[in-house]
Amino acid sequence: MVENDHGFVPDAVVFAAGALVGKSLPEYDAADVERVLAVNFSGPALFLQALQRHSGVEHALFVSSLSARRGSFDPIYAASKGAVESLVKSLSRVRPLKTRVNAVSPGLVEGSGMAGQMTDGDLQRHLAETPTGKLVDLGDLAGVVCDLLSPRWKSLNGAVVALDGGR
Repeated sequence: MVENDHGFVPDAVVFAAGALVGKSLPEYDAADVERVLAVNFSGPALFLQALQRHSGVEHALFVSSLSARRGSFDPIYAASKGAVESLVKSLSRVRPLKTRVNAVSPGLVEGSGMAGQMTDGDLQRHLAETPTGKLVDLGDLAGVVCDLLSPRWKSLNGAVVALDGGR
């Protein structure tokens, strides 16, 4: 936290919220689409906009998803995470740069709601397609997020770090 004219403000912010409805496109209704986009993209984008107006936030880190790059059984979720990655790349080009913006894009996280919704067959197929043969460990994901916020990564900007076992 740093202090400015608006009081104490964060020097870094992590956007890790995610809404996954788990529907195919024909199953979605307008309210589902709006909720997924609001949680995964619009809300974080507007919050970052407000932070940039009123504070000196130095680094914004988004948690995206492998689905942004590979697609998903839930196309609205995948599209919302793709929008996050596009936002990261676009904001990293703003001059003068006020906030470094990066993302971590994990594969399937062990113990997550998405993993819990999968059938045994889907889970085994996912593991077979992952060169490491392992799901992403939540502790490893947290470690990467914390590490990327450290000063040693001050030159990292506009990056989407894939944490997906090589998938």
